[in-house]
Amino acid sequence: MMKITKTSLILILLVLVALVLRFISAYHIAIGTDEMIYSVIPLNIISAGRLSTVEQAPVYFYLTDIGYKLTGGLSLISGRLPSIIFGSFAVLVVFLITQELFGNKNISLLSAFFVAVSGYLLHFGQEMDPTAFFFSLFSFYFFIKGLKGNPNHIYLSVVFLA
Repeated sequence: MMKITKTSLILILLVLVALVLRFISAYHIAIGTDEMIYSVIPLNIISAGRLSTVEQAPVYFYLTDIGYKLTGGLSLISGRLPSIIFGSFAVLVVFLITQELFGNKNISLLSAFFVAVSGYLLHFGQEMDPTAFFFSLFSFYFFIKGLKGNPNHIYLSVVFLA
């Protein structure tokens, strides 16, 4: 049986706080002009059989379409679902990066806390930016791991950056 440490419990709570704050923020922040365009493009992109669009990153569009399917259609929250989820998981990745760089759980938890409650990330995290931010950070994490001795992590870094 896996034992949950105090650090793991705090980290889970931080991710849950980040998730709740991002849902509240997504519900109350007005829709932006770019978001009006990029929230309609992914609608039914999976069933259309299109590999990509010429607009932006195709992974975001596929994830947003999955959000539409999970929530039952086009709404403000469903269009922002990938940003909410990946913005919340960025808290974990920031913890991992900080742990790799400094090796101090308190500093890592503090960094994760700042990402979880950052007013900037909550206010401006409604479009595709948090999703791209998550994948970029995850790529950076594996890049650091690769530099520290395991060159196979560099391949994972490239995959998440792409």
